[in-house]
Amino acid sequence: MPNHRRIYPVTDEEINSFQQAFTHTSWAHENGGRELSNERLEFFGDAILGMVISEYLFYEYSDLPEGDLSRLKSELVREAVLAQVALELSIPDLIRLGQGAQNLRHQPSVLADTVEAVIGWIASNYGLAEAIKWVLEQWERFLTEIEPELNTDYKGILQENVQRRFNCLPQYSLLKTSGPDHDKRFVVAVEFAGNTWGQGVGKSKKQAEQQAAKKALTQLEQSG
Repeated sequence: MPNHRRIYPVTDEEINSFQQAFTHTSWAHENGGRELSNERLEFFGDAILGMVISEYLFYEYSDLPEGDLSRLKSELVREAVLAQVALELSIPDLIRLGQGAQNLRHQPSVLADTVEAVIGWIASNYGLAEAIKWVLEQWERFLTEIEPELNTDYKGILQENVQRRFNCLPQYSLLKTSGPDHDKRFVVAVEFAGNTWGQGVGKSKKQAEQQAAKKALTQLEQSG
């Protein structure tokens, strides 16, 4: 199994079980049944990843309120971050896909699910402490680059949350533009699932959209 030692030091005896972490449901259906897929490991790994990142943020940013911690966590466990980890570990080369699903090899959601499955596999074979250590090693760069008040992609975080929860995309609309050309103000609203979830004001349309997305995330958190 090429490159597996870049991901985790697996022994020869563990190769078969380790492969399950890379087994997409499409391969499993073609080769014996859904129980061969990585779905259960993904479920386990997702919970562990959320716990590790939450614990890190809780202690590292003791002055931040719950809402800000939730947004930071969302940014750190979002699909794009997991997919980047997968690419850095050459995980696409290892994923087992069905004959009709080869085009999914570099799909971000498939890469993200596989990383979570790897976390679940490490925990189930070596224990929770070892899985925590692995996550912190792979996420070290992302954790050290955190700037709670800067460069947070609220639109990206909102989109992933809305897709997962409502199976749709947020829509942004410009409500108002005011002020002279050198000092304009833009007011933007964001809507999804039949409701307006937030309005934002900014010196550019992009900035206003980010503010609207930030407010919508707060509304989502409060709505449960």
